[in-house]
Amino acid sequence: MSAEPPRTATPVVDPLDAPVTLTVELGRLTVPLSRLADLKPGEVLEVNRHSREPVEISSNGRIVARGDLVLIGDELGVRVTSVFL
Repeated sequence: MSAEPPRTATPVVDPLDAPVTLTVELGRLTVPLSRLADLKPGEVLEVNRHSREPVEISSNGRIVARGDLVLIGDELGVRVTSVFL
C-alpha cells in the first residue's frame, strides 16, 4: 500500500467577495489643448454641473448606481440613491 500525501483544503472563495473598482464622475468638460498646457496648480476648472445634482457611479464603464454628494467631516462621500444591477 502506498501512502497518499495529505490533501490541503482548497479555500472556498465567494465570487461576491471579488474586489470591484467604482468610479464616481463629478462632471466632464472640454478645454482646448492650449488651456490644458497653461494649467497651473491652484487654478479652478468650472464644471457645468450643480453640486446638488446626482452623480453616476460606474464600474468598468457601466453605470451601476446613482447618488448624491455628501460631506463627511472634511471628506467627500456619495449617498447611493439608485442601483442598476
